Amino acid sequence: MRPIRLTLQAFGPFAGKEVINFEQTFDVGLFGIYGPTGAGKTSIFDGLCFALFGQSSGAQRDGKDFRSDHAPLDMLTEVELVFDLGDKRYVVRRIPAQERLAKKGGKTTQQLHQAWLFDASGLNTQDITDANRGKAIAEKKTSVVEQTISELLGYSADQFRQIILLPQGQFRKVLDANTKDRSQILRQLFDVSLYEKLQDKLKEEAKALHEKVNTARIRRDDRLMQSGHETFEALELAIKEAHEQVKKSQAALDAAKKNHSTKRDTLEKAKSNDARFVELEKAKADLITLQANQSDIDARKADLEKVRRAESLLGLEAGLSRAKLDHKEASQRQIEAKVNLEKAEKANASAKVKLTDIQKQTSEIQALSETQNQLNALLNIQKSTISLATDLKTKTDQRKTSHAQANAAKQEQAALKTHLKELSTSAKNAIERGKTIANIEKEIERLNTEIAANSVYENAQKQTQNLEAKFKSSQANHLASKAKLENAQTELDVAEQALANVQALHLASKLKHGDNCPVCGSKDHPKLAKGDASSQGLDTAFRAAEKAYKIAGEEERKANDALIADKANYNSSLELFSKLEKPKTESDALKSALHDHSIELKKLNDLPTLEAINQKISLIEREEIEVSNRLETILVEHEKNQLAHNTAQSRYDDAIAKIPTDYQTVGKLEKELETNKSKIDGFKKELENAEISERETASILSNAQTSLNDKQETENRALKRVNSETANFESALIEAKLDEASFQAAKLLFPKRDAISKAVENHSAALISVKTRIEQAKLATQNVQREDLTILQHQVSTAETEVDHASNILNTVTQRQLHLKTTLESVQKATQELNKLNAEYAPLGEMSDLTNGTNPYKLKLVDFAIAAMYDDVLDAANQRLGPMTDSRFELRREAGGQGGNASRGLDTLIFDAHTESLRATSSLSGGEGFLASLALALGLSDVVQQQSGGVRLDAIFIDEGFGSLDSAALDLALQTLHTLADNNRLVGIISHVEEVKRTIPNGFSIEPSTAGSHIKLRTTTY
Repeated sequence: MRPIRLTLQAFGPFAGKEVINFEQTFDVGLFGIYGPTGAGKTSIFDGLCFALFGQSSGAQRDGKDFRSDHAPLDMLTEVELVFDLGDKRYVVRRIPAQERLAKKGGKTTQQLHQAWLFDASGLNTQDITDANRGKAIAEKKTSVVEQTISELLGYSADQFRQIILLPQGQFRKVLDANTKDRSQILRQLFDVSLYEKLQDKLKEEAKALHEKVNTARIRRDDRLMQSGHETFEALELAIKEAHEQVKKSQAALDAAKKNHSTKRDTLEKAKSNDARFVELEKAKADLITLQANQSDIDARKADLEKVRRAESLLGLEAGLSRAKLDHKEASQRQIEAKVNLEKAEKANASAKVKLTDIQKQTSEIQALSETQNQLNALLNIQKSTISLATDLKTKTDQRKTSHAQANAAKQEQAALKTHLKELSTSAKNAIERGKTIANIEKEIERLNTEIAANSVYENAQKQTQNLEAKFKSSQANHLASKAKLENAQTELDVAEQALANVQALHLASKLKHGDNCPVCGSKDHPKLAKGDASSQGLDTAFRAAEKAYKIAGEEERKANDALIADKANYNSSLELFSKLEKPKTESDALKSALHDHSIELKKLNDLPTLEAINQKISLIEREEIEVSNRLETILVEHEKNQLAHNTAQSRYDDAIAKIPTDYQTVGKLEKELETNKSKIDGFKKELENAEISERETASILSNAQTSLNDKQETENRALKRVNSETANFESALIEAKLDEASFQAAKLLFPKRDAISKAVENHSAALISVKTRIEQAKLATQNVQREDLTILQHQVSTAETEVDHASNILNTVTQRQLHLKTTLESVQKATQELNKLNAEYAPLGEMSDLTNGTNPYKLKLVDFAIAAMYDDVLDAANQRLGPMTDSRFELRREAGGQGGNASRGLDTLIFDAHTESLRATSSLSGGEGFLASLALALGLSDVVQQQSGGVRLDAIFIDEGFGSLDSAALDLALQTLHTLADNNRLVGIISHVEEVKRTIPNGFSIEPSTAGSHIKLRTTTY
């Protein structure tokens, strides 16, 4: 952000309008703002900060505090800043909350805080005026303006005061802050949300996994205790004993089953024969039952027939229902028409009575007509006095002229008021239009957000696909390198074994009986190695294989590292992509909607603004005041004419003394004539209205009668339809051989129709089946002797009892064995699960503890990230501080250490090359502290601009601090600021120091006076 022009009106110590054109300092880059204490130097910085963010440079004053005590009551306090951002130019204007004069009455009223933001790209500074500030981006709504400016600049008011505008009294705040306070400051400057999310995610996942570990441990211990054994060994011994019991019980059960099988086969053969006789008896019984149910089945068949006939009548029944409903509605409309007719009859009768009453007043009107004739005769007598009448007419004309002028002025005044009212309506419409514009801008913002989200989704999808391809390529590469490593290992093993064999032969050839073996120390050598001891080339082959194995191992490691990295990148990208919501709307559709809204917004913005309408209102209000003054002059002249007229009237009255006293007053006769005429005309008008009312009510009565006739006809047609539908339905009932009751009863059977039909079908099928069974059973019982089953059953039962007893014993011991085995497997599985969870939790828990502050430095991950960023800041700051202090001082971050509860890692120390020791920054003198603070502020500014690609820091402003420097330190500090200015950055400083003024002559001087301060340009020729 580069300021171009700052305009302050009735702001702080400035009573009028003061303009600071920063373009006049662009050539030098470094400029000063000078003036005595209280002149208003800091107010310039206040104006910059207030224009952008609605706050003072020190964040200690409200907008209402900016009102100048020297300013006249009719001048509003306001600030306007023209600034460039890259190749764009903007204008921001603010009016703080304040008391101002009301437009009428001379009283004061409350002015609300308002703000405007304009896009002035393409306009030269001199072309930006009150009438042309560019295209409005946001109007009056301060929150919208502040949000838009923060988004454009890329930083907030707090960040502005820390990296661009360094306010008086807060210069050393960042330098001397402790770890906690500095962390909060740096969090505002750098985006560390990613690290916060990561440490929170690790903490949550570790907590959840730790709970699983505890649950698994409790589950394992519970299962062991439930088995009734305290150790694994006791449980295994019990399983062996149960196994022996199962073997013995199984042998006893096999013997009992063999005996039971013999008895059962005999019984089953007898039962098979007996079952044939039972089946014959049962089939005959079933046939009797089915024959007994035949009458019920016949009744159900009759019901099905009724249902079929009733279904054919449903359409006629529905038509009859509709006809009855239509008749009911027609009857209701007929009743309403009768009510309307009665009302019309009453109204017509009332009108006739009123007409008759008026017609009875004819005699009174005739008397008024005779009085009118008499008054006209007296009027003729008045006119006989011609000369006086002429003079009176002249005076009357003069009075009328002034009266007409007054009326014209009043009409002009009324027209102006009407115009004001119209403009007020236009202002209200402009306000509503502003709301519409705000809604459209909000929709445009939403569309831009969706378009951006679509772009993020599409880019993430493309990136994930690319990373997947890279991951697959790494997989193939790793498999190839792994195979190569395995081949190299095999070749190395072969070469090593060959070399070892040759070395053994060489050793054996030198050993003699009784000599100590150099390998094992034995003097007996029963099996000496034999073979060809030639080793030519084996050592070279071994070394070559060993070298090839190392190369293959390094290639496999690199391939594996690449695979791990590519897999992590792919999984990370895939996870992020999976969390992205798939766009609901295509980008082309969104862009089309954005284009339409932009066109609509442009049309609305082309209409007159509220500010232009208010200016026109002010102009019309001034015109109204001028007309009011002119009207007052005309009324004075009219009073003079009225007096002359009264004199002429008096002379005229003396001349017409013959006229009765009651009519000698000027205008009395005419007034009486007018009154009588008014009465006569009123009677005629009343008579005319009564006749009209009588005719209108008669017409309404006629229409009501016609409407009633129509409704009666409709009701008759509806009734005929009901009768017709009824006849059709009754005729169909007769044809279907049903009456109303049987029809309704058949309708109740509709839901049961399928069940009834199924029952009839089942009965027929069962009848056929049972007859077949009887024939089959008769054939099966021919030539078969039926035996007594009781004895045979008793023998089987006895055998079964023996089997059950043996089986129960076996089941008991088997279940115990199974239970013990299941328990052992369960305990082993729970132990494996516990071990697995412990293995999973160990690295995750450790990582969670480390990232959430459980480490020797008590630093969370986010603070560690901030510390790394702060190291960059200190590096950048030391590049400034070294030259400014002749390489004496260097800012260093205290890494922290063990012990204590306070967070560490962001504390700043100063390294003093003179003493070769570290010490606290608070130990620096005022001048040393100023230089260190200046270097740190410049370092912050450099790093913020580097890490935030969209943030442009084209200017920096410093308020006070140079008075604490000696001449040498001052020179070094100013050289640093000159370097900044040489790098195309605008640098402004406030200072009382004369050396600063001489070194930096260019800038602005603040000259105070009893009527307020003024700003003047300083140059090298000042």
